[in-house]
Amino acid sequence: MKTHKSPLKRFMSEQWAAALIGNILLFLILAVSQPAFLQATNIMNILCQCSLFGIMAIGMTFVISTGGIDISVGMNALFTMALMYRLNSYGIFPVWAIFLIVLVVGCLVGLLNGFMASVLNFPDMIATLATMSILRGAAYLLLDNSQKFVDAPLRVIGNSKLFQLVPTPTVLMVIMTVIGILVLRYSRFGRYVLAVGGSKNSAVFSGLNVTRIRIGAYVICGVCAALGGIVYAGRIGSIAPNS
Repeated sequence: MKTHKSPLKRFMSEQWAAALIGNILLFLILAVSQPAFLQATNIMNILCQCSLFGIMAIGMTFVISTGGIDISVGMNALFTMALMYRLNSYGIFPVWAIFLIVLVVGCLVGLLNGFMASVLNFPDMIATLATMSILRGAAYLLLDNSQKFVDAPLRVIGNSKLFQLVPTPTVLMVIMTVIGILVLRYSRFGRYVLAVGGSKNSAVFSGLNVTRIRIGAYVICGVCAALGGIVYAGRIGSIAPNS
């Protein structure tokens, strides 16, 4: 006989329920201990600060959902910032072109990670560790191993506000989150990603192109890391080699 769970039991059985409850409890504790925590300015500042990690986490979710891992995302973001600075220093590229170029480069970094992990069959951590080291060295070279300041035009995404109220990085993080949820839960590619992560052998026997799916997940992760670098550089206003 089939039993029906109550709405509360169905909610508690969801994997994200524990994380949501934990965050709510943390929010309440901070609100009680520090009344200034509830101020709108502070809330918006927190959302803006976590936007970098939120955007990068969206891409990482796709990789982890395939059973992989990408530890190069931090250096991908740093390399993105360094490349932005270098391209802008030439004075021949408009801002939109610089953003487009670094996003394409982030896509290529993800493609490289996916190729090494899926085609060459390197362990995911080893493949992305190698990429991380390469990107760190390349970023040091682009920055001349010194801190650089970001010109105002390149800060348009990370330092602006929508309707003079909500930080643009926060809006971007929410948009990316919604897109990530829709793709992962309701698209064919998203279902394939979850199938690969559930059982790679079963996915192969089902006729799925596991290599292409895993590479696609790494590409998404690379683009999100590059976008996170754009947001971080715009918000902070400077780029340090140890970022």
